[in-house]
Amino acid sequence: MGELRRIRALCPRAAIAAARTVRQGHYTMTRPNAIRAAVLILALALPYVLQSQYMVYVACIVLLYAAAGMAWNLLGGYAGQLSLGHGIYFGLGAYTSSILFLDLGISPWLGMWAGGILGAVAAASIGYMCFRLRGPFYVLATIGLLIVFETLATKLTGLTGGPQGLSISNPHGDWINFEFSSYTPMYYIGIVLVVVLIAFTLHMARNRLGYYLRAIRENEDAAEAIGVNTISYKVRTAAWSGFFTALAGTFYAQLSGFIDPGLVFGFDVSLQFMLVAFIGGASSVWGPLVGSILLMPLSAFLRNQYSDVQGLNLFVYGVAIVVVMLGLREGIVPAITRLIRRFSRKRPNEQEADYGAS
Repeated sequence: MGELRRIRALCPRAAIAAARTVRQGHYTMTRPNAIRAAVLILALALPYVLQSQYMVYVACIVLLYAAAGMAWNLLGGYAGQLSLGHGIYFGLGAYTSSILFLDLGISPWLGMWAGGILGAVAAASIGYMCFRLRGPFYVLATIGLLIVFETLATKLTGLTGGPQGLSISNPHGDWINFEFSSYTPMYYIGIVLVVVLIAFTLHMARNRLGYYLRAIRENEDAAEAIGVNTISYKVRTAAWSGFFTALAGTFYAQLSGFIDPGLVFGFDVSLQFMLVAFIGGASSVWGPLVGSILLMPLSAFLRNQYSDVQGLNLFVYGVAIVVVMLGLREGIVPAITRLIRRFSRKRPNEQEADYGAS
């Protein structure tokens, strides 16, 4: 507990953020939130509202990138480690479950846990090696390792199928093997994955780990100076981040029915994980979900309508980054939260003024 008191003194922003999280958690637990209930009901009913299976597929993609963005946010948002190599864990999850199913007949329901463990081990190992680097050097290291994994997946044709990839689709559907004849069951699996990640993020943000991660993000040198083992906490967070990212990789493999090195290890995959978090609000629980809701339908529309225009998605992502960095540096969710708080603080004063004038 002495460390916590010293962190309050050296990293006041971290202390304030942690205290605010606890107060918000108490508020949401003690007061029913009609808006969230309505959103949940709408989300559960959405597949029956949408008019085509393609739209349900797009909704699944939104949930996929929301989950992957939340997994990235554990490390990139809360700990401040801007990784562009999360495609490594995404690809490991996708390939592990697919190879176990195709070569050994192991159901992806089981293979996804093997992929998750492999993703956690890989993330912890990479983190242990790279967390001594800071700033652009750490980012470049994650990009370099991502290229290494994509190259390995391309060259190991006997295991991964190489550039031709792996096909795991079953048009008739088989729920025992994580395959369905429509996208609707996948949509509900995606909701479960997102809800689990929201619950985990809320739990992490309110306990000692989240408190230390904020201190590391705000002032890593100060945290180290008072005895916080920053490498240990970052490695632990990286393991959880890699685990959940790998689960998202299995979800993608079963959703698409086909994977190749570029689809799961590609640089643009890692970039999109980071983008949905940044646009919605990095270090915000709901930020990646909001970012995915805004970005992924637009991406699907551009891919569907302008498939002949090469690099259009990356251009749109670049524009989105510039807009957010110039206008909403903390992301959409923190900006909206700040406006609501400001409005809430002003309302009593306005009411008193109205009462005095009457």
